[in-house]
Amino acid sequence: METFSDEREVFEPPHYINTALDLVSSADLTPLVTALEADLFLLSSYEDRDKGLFHAGFELVKFRIHEPNACIYEMCRIVRTLPRPLSAIWKRAKSRTFDIGFQAGLAPSSLKTTLGVPTLKAMAGVNARFTITLYPPYAPPPAASIEH
Repeated sequence: METFSDEREVFEPPHYINTALDLVSSADLTPLVTALEADLFLLSSYEDRDKGLFHAGFELVKFRIHEPNACIYEMCRIVRTLPRPLSAIWKRAKSRTFDIGFQAGLAPSSLKTTLGVPTLKAMAGVNARFTITLYPPYAPPPAASIEH
């Protein structure tokens, strides 16, 4: 298979990347963010002052999980263990979304992933939804032009 200097395969098949947990709230998420950072990797945390909203994004990185069911189930387990005051912040959030990320591929293959009933029940149990993000396939860098 043809490769480039960064060792990525040109015809990489589609694959699961990771699942992010995205929160949006009109209340300050700082106490919840601080607590979740013990078990999750904080991707971002900021306040959108124009809209009066607080945003936070996390990923599970303690161990690499190569499929979304186990990743979502583990994040739900973490959320279920939150102390009552932090659980209240979670419940007041306007949006609690598990964003399942997939990399599209250039290889002539498809990718089929199923969210199982236990995963769907776990998400429902923490009043969260899911979304799917499909990232474009890796595009090899253009050939460097050599000027003579």
